[in-house]
Amino acid sequence: MIKKIYILILTLIINSCDLPDNTTQYVDRLVVFGKIDMLQISENDYNSSIEVTVSMSSAIDNNIEDTDELYINDATVKITGNFNLDDSDTTSSIITLAHNDNDKLGTYYPDNNSNYKIWPNSTYTLEVETTIENQFYQ
Repeated sequence: MIKKIYILILTLIINSCDLPDNTTQYVDRLVVFGKIDMLQISENDYNSSIEVTVSMSSAIDNNIEDTDELYINDATVKITGNFNLDDSDTTSSIITLAHNDNDKLGTYYPDNNSNYKIWPNSTYTLEVETTIENQFYQ
């Protein structure tokens, strides 16, 4: 008798834990991953890099053949902040990133000719814009 009650209670708990997963309307969103690295080698020698990856989100039940379709290679990517080589110059400037690495879909880097410095304890603002099928994303 106790086993029957235990099985009945367990069955009720398992059935009541079924959460509806399609109760909200899914909306496509822009997904942005950014990385700013600064490595100080010595007092006056440093190495810095910027990398940003841009893609679209996708519903779980979306019928896409390849997830590579979600990466965006034609977005406008800008970073605003203090990139000046002189530490006494604290004015903000803008670096525009470009998609120039065909091996990494949706990945943007500064121009190879860019001369910039990443400063510790500084604030940098990332701005990404793109249009997909006449829909503007920011």
